[in-house]
Amino acid sequence: MKIDDRPVTRLEPSSGLRRENFTRISKNGFGDRYNGISHSMSYFQGKLYVGTSRCNLQMIAVNNPPSTAVWPVKCPENVYQLDRRAQIWCYDPTNPTGGWTNAYTAPWVTGSDGTEVPQDMGYRGQAIFQGTSDSAPTLYVCTWSPSKGPAPQLLRSEEGLHFERVGALGSGDRSFNTFRTLYPFKGRLFTAPTGRTKGYGQADDCMAEATVYVTCDPLTQPWQAASPPSFNDPTNLTAFEMVEFNDHLYVGTVNATSGYQIWKTKAEGDPPYQWTQVLASGAYRGNLNEMPVSMTVFNNALYIGSGIQNGGYDKVYHIGPAGAELIRIYPDDTWDLIVGEARLTPHGYKYPLSDIGPGFDSLFNAHFWRSVVYDGWLYLSTYNWSIFLPYLSQQNWSNTFKKRIQKLGIHNIVQKWGGCDLWRTQDGVRWLPVSRNGLDNPYNYGIRTMVPTPHGLFLGTANTFGPEVCLRVSSGEWTYAPNPSSGTEVWLGVPPQQTPVVVKAEEPSQTVTELKEKYDVRMYEPLVDEYYDYSDFYSWGYWDAQTQTQKEACLNMMELLISLIPEKQGNIIDVACGKGATSRCLLKYYPPSAITGIDISDKLMDTCRQNAPGCEFVVMDATRMDFADASCDNMICVDGAGLFDTRERFLHEAFRVLKPGGRLILSDRLISKAAVKRLRSINWENYVRDLKEYDTLYQRAGFENVQIYDVTPECLGGYTDRFSDFICRKFTTQAIDRDTFNNFMSFILSRTIIIRYYVFVSAQKPV
Repeated sequence: MKIDDRPVTRLEPSSGLRRENFTRISKNGFGDRYNGISHSMSYFQGKLYVGTSRCNLQMIAVNNPPSTAVWPVKCPENVYQLDRRAQIWCYDPTNPTGGWTNAYTAPWVTGSDGTEVPQDMGYRGQAIFQGTSDSAPTLYVCTWSPSKGPAPQLLRSEEGLHFERVGALGSGDRSFNTFRTLYPFKGRLFTAPTGRTKGYGQADDCMAEATVYVTCDPLTQPWQAASPPSFNDPTNLTAFEMVEFNDHLYVGTVNATSGYQIWKTKAEGDPPYQWTQVLASGAYRGNLNEMPVSMTVFNNALYIGSGIQNGGYDKVYHIGPAGAELIRIYPDDTWDLIVGEARLTPHGYKYPLSDIGPGFDSLFNAHFWRSVVYDGWLYLSTYNWSIFLPYLSQQNWSNTFKKRIQKLGIHNIVQKWGGCDLWRTQDGVRWLPVSRNGLDNPYNYGIRTMVPTPHGLFLGTANTFGPEVCLRVSSGEWTYAPNPSSGTEVWLGVPPQQTPVVVKAEEPSQTVTELKEKYDVRMYEPLVDEYYDYSDFYSWGYWDAQTQTQKEACLNMMELLISLIPEKQGNIIDVACGKGATSRCLLKYYPPSAITGIDISDKLMDTCRQNAPGCEFVVMDATRMDFADASCDNMICVDGAGLFDTRERFLHEAFRVLKPGGRLILSDRLISKAAVKRLRSINWENYVRDLKEYDTLYQRAGFENVQIYDVTPECLGGYTDRFSDFICRKFTTQAIDRDTFNNFMSFILSRTIIIRYYVFVSAQKPV
């Protein structure tokens, strides 16, 4: 039988939106950079409506600001003269060339001190609801009032063109100035106040009173208390988020003392209703889970993302900083930790099922801000405060935190972690990054709104760094300059019409991004290409007495590795495929349709396709492969595992993707502890003491029949000897200068010193 006649199933990446599926449809705050946040969003009568909040950082500067060295944005001498009137913008997806229209702008009104103030400075929530007097589903918008303005009111529109005010929200208490959540449930509309005009909460917009209000008709009927005050616990500061789940309304409270609480009610009979506590103490993390920021039902479970007030540090209660957590609650009210810190709870030991730490392993992801279900996937966005770091005063930082930041470097933090994250999952456990850099804009520190529609998934960002931002110039001084990247943005994610060959996948993790940049440069070093005889190999090869060239040694090595696969049938993934040399060797044993290569570098894809025509090549992070469970017969990885973030995560991911009985074949480099500390491109978690501990990694991942071959002398020894000869010849013939010679010889010497073992491995997934 010819190889090409073998029946195989080509591996296809999973569906779901990737970074390249998103297009920006509005930037710079709809043309006004004072529009800093797309604070609310809804799809109503075939159009998208976005409510903004304005002048956010300018107002914080005069209202209980955090301690800063310089203020991030330029403020006028009197910020109250700014046009802070909130706006509602409309977009028709069926007529994208028509652009955006301003559907509503808050009016000026006379404030309590007789001055002119905006009636609304933000629109934080929207809902489509049909009250008893509404002839059809109607768009309702809750407002955010300035401290000197009237009490917040509800806006109402039947067709999205004209908005009317329908009276005060909740109890009408003037001390409340904002409401965040509007939620329809069982023919009634629920809300809760989330901000005060004085005292704690004035600048925070997250603290008011922990009472839920309800009405059956906002136009004609009053609001009534649906819950007891503070749920009979005075440490509950506000009811922050709510969602329908399992025929109940679930509500999450902010609690700075012990952590958020989750309550539920069937909302039967007359209000106030009967409530049952589901969870307390911030899912037993304490007040590091101060508030539930997002709540979404997905696959018959309720997902709750946490956060800390003020975007990561509660300056009143001195909580944080800390990364956000994600839990999920089941219909019987049992729960699991999905992303976060492992801990012992009254409900047993909880370990993050995703194997990802708080904030998706980032201290700076302080909120899991919004979550939404679209096309069978759960999408989760973050609030990332790293862009604020250069401006913050370090005076009140703890020594531990200060040392940590100084070690990382503020500039490096902003470069690597600046901008919010967007993640997706199909099962709630295995998460894939869509973007980790604010959709290519570090000033997009959060995605505040997400709305699924028949036209795609719409996103609205938080970006309040304008119109002028403070920058440090070469002299070290700070100066204000126009920021062309400021103002809220709106993005639209549209699935591809068909499954194409993927040339760019999700944004890799920032650790991988740093490695990728170095990798792209190294792979195109002309001198190295010449040494490898332009073969596009970059391994050390396997040297025996008959081996004459590096290319020949690499071919020897590939034959030995491939020979560890007993039955060369089905499909195979070439992990860290480089320029496609390994895939080219696999073509001797597999048809092109059976081979899929994945790599972190998009610059190598065209070269891969030239070297191994007909094979599939995909840009993908090896620790978060976008393939279905048990979809691959075999997998090979040449020299990449020690560079991954981390090796252990890669092994678990390989185990997941392999079919029962499938084999993982790889060559791997084990380096010394001292080298791990010195090489920034190597994650310290990849250090292993010896081959016994290395074998344990495979056992923990679930593999059996693990065979480890120490081939250090045959591979590293021959490589260093031959490469040294090559560099010396280049130097003696003056083909390279002394600096280049010294650099290469130092490189060769370092490999000899830092490498403890070079191994070939064969591991099998149990049948």
